[in-house]
Amino acid sequence: MKTRIVKALAGFLNLFVILCTALFLSKVIQSLAGLFFILLYVVPGFDHRLHWSYVPTTLVVMADVAVVCGMLVVLMKRNSCARVSPATNTIAPQFATG
Repeated sequence: MKTRIVKALAGFLNLFVILCTALFLSKVIQSLAGLFFILLYVVPGFDHRLHWSYVPTTLVVMADVAVVCGMLVVLMKRNSCARVSPATNTIAPQFATG
């Protein structure tokens, strides 16, 4: 009888330790994620102000063009259900009756 109680208590203790470890680990991960999120804003500001790095202008322009192309792809994908009416050259309702 005592061994069953001891085993049950040991099982609950192990579960408690695992949960506490998981919660502690979760808090550590959340704290690190918050710190890195803040650093994502702070480090580029210091980089710009202190001139830590140099990026060629052509590379900056190519990156801007790539971002615009990506935005256009997303826009076209979201509006793929819309169709243009040939008569008025405007976007027609998708479920036009007629």
